[in-house]
Amino acid sequence: MSNLSIQRAIAVAFFLCCMTNCGPIIKSLGGLKNPKVTTLQEINAHVFRTFGSDSIIDLYTSTVWDSTEIMRIFFKSFDGSVNAFRTMDSRLMCFNNQATCGPNQVSQLVDAGPISLVQACSDSITKPMGYFGSWDSLLSATKPLNEHDSLRLSKLDDYNPTYIFVFFWSTYLLNPKKRLAEFKLLANSLKDLGNDYRYELIRINCDLREDMGLKPQQKFKVKLRKNGNRTYEFSFGTLPWSNSSNNP
Repeated sequence: MSNLSIQRAIAVAFFLCCMTNCGPIIKSLGGLKNPKVTTLQEINAHVFRTFGSDSIIDLYTSTVWDSTEIMRIFFKSFDGSVNAFRTMDSRLMCFNNQATCGPNQVSQLVDAGPISLVQACSDSITKPMGYFGSWDSLLSATKPLNEHDSLRLSKLDDYNPTYIFVFFWSTYLLNPKKRLAEFKLLANSLKDLGNDYRYELIRINCDLREDMGLKPQQKFKVKLRKNGNRTYEFSFGTLPWSNSSNNP
């Protein structure tokens, strides 16, 4: 894929991210660092340092990689991005007609009453999201981070949750203390849903990784610049492919 095509893919992904998000993402973008290509081993270490040995299932994205797909994951991974899925039909649920929220918005919506969580998103929202648009497709595009997560995931059907809440995160935006605070806010807010809403909370890591065909430890240069009162522009380098043949 040419650099111009990548730029267009990023512009589309950023537009969709803004259109489907119920809370401001610019706050997260203001602290954006140049993402570094990492490994599953490093991500496992981050999980332990940040979240400790909790019982939450940790997954990571594992699809066929091209530039467009990697950029979709890149934008999805802004810390504090939350999706909810209804397990009986795998539908993505909308928060007041918006597909994605942060923990603060989830807390406000839960306080306002759980009825706001039971609106299935329209196809016009879910189709542009690719496999992020339903739980079945998302689950098929992810893998457990380690054997303990694999065991927990295998028992998920036994619990039979009504909803799956997914917390997307990456290592390059917030420090571990702030990332844990975001996650705890979400977890504590969901406890107020009550017994009528059986749910499972899952984390999905979306870091750029070596097994995506990217160079180990290399950085993807990204800059955000304000252009007017409500307009922001991205400037960025090329993805650090380990081999030019991996760049579709």
